[in-house]
Formats: sequence, structure tokens, C-alpha cells
Amino acid sequence: MKPVEPGLRHAGSVRARPTDLASAIGNAGVDVVSSPATIGYLEMACVRAVEHLFEPGEASVGAGFEFRHVGAANLELPLDTVVTLLEVDGTMLTFDCLASQAGRPIMTGRHVRAVIDLERLLARIKPAAAAGGPLVLTGQALTAADVDAVAHGRPVALEPSTQEAMQRGRDVVERYFDEGIAAYGLTTGLGVRATERLSKEDAAGFSYRTVRGRA
Repeated sequence: MKPVEPGLRHAGSVRARPTDLASAIGNAGVDVVSSPATIGYLEMACVRAVEHLFEPGEASVGAGFEFRHVGAANLELPLDTVVTLLEVDGTMLTFDCLASQAGRPIMTGRHVRAVIDLERLLARIKPAAAAGGPLVLTGQALTAADVDAVAHGRPVALEPSTQEAMQRGRDVVERYFDEGIAAYGLTTGLGVRATERLSKEDAAGFSYRTVRGRA
């Protein structure tokens, strides 16, 4: 993201739709613009305020919401939004937000957005959305359906950050063996064999048999 200082301001105006009414989402008879819809319009105002500063491949996502709904808005008049950038903390952007209608405050509060790498974000949801492509392992979102798909031939790919995390874990294992540190079930046996040390050469086979034996 290009450099930006607090004070950046964006003002806009939108026309709420019938689907934005509280009655449209289940609050029968309450024909005023709902809180979720108003928050959504303020969130989009924050997006518009900074999207021109993004580098190729960047986007922003909501990371914090703190709002008070202080007035009722109707569909007849425009909903005005004003957002001001208050703080920049690395990739985190904090905005002061105001929604009003005909000069009356409707919602006030603060909203935090995180600047993200869009490709990496979408890679995290690809396993569920793209059954024909590789299953991207992130270490966070593996499902039983994913495991079944791999068992039936779906290719697997590692997200770079996941591979780095695995390598850090492997480095710890190597150090335990090299320095003779006792770690139950890692450099030693299990149960009555807990006092028996495993060699580095035996460890892989031992781990394999342990998993198989408890499957």
C-alpha cells in the first residue's frame, strides 16, 4: 500500500433499497434501514477512501466494528456517509465513521480494515470453492471432504507460509535429536517404553506405526 497519513476523508451518498429494511431481514413491521445495511454502507465508504492507494494484488477486509445506531433512516431520502482515516498501524487502518440522513445522525462509530494480499486470501478458501484444482494446505481449514478428495486423487499444494511453519517445526525436531533432549513420543518410546531413546533413523518409522496403530 502506498504511504498515507491520518486525516484522509471520503464522503458519499447512497440510496438504500427495500432489501435493506429491518423488516426485510425478519424484524416484522420495522420499515427502517437496518443496522447491518447501514454498517455495510459505511464499510464500503472506507473501502472507497483508500482503494486508490493499493498496490496491484492488494485489497482490504473488515477487521473491527464498533458502531452505535442513533437514528432511523428511511428509503425516501439518500443516506450520506463520511469516513475519516484516524490511524495507520502497519496494514491496519482505523476510520471514524458517520452515516446521516437529511442532516440527522443515523450511525456513528469506528471501523478497522486490514490491507491484505488478495491472492493469499483467496487461496485459503480454494479447497472448498474449487474442487477440481489442487487442495491448498494452510494448516487451518482442512475438512473431512478434503481428505476424501485427496484419497481419490485430488492433487495437494502447500501454501508458502505453511511450508515455512513446517520447516520451523522440523528444525526443533532435529535439534532435539542432535542435542539428546528427551521428548515423550518424539525422541522416546511410549508407555512402558518411555525410557527408551529413539535414534533419528528409527523416529520416522516409529511415528508412522504410532499413527497407523491409532487410526
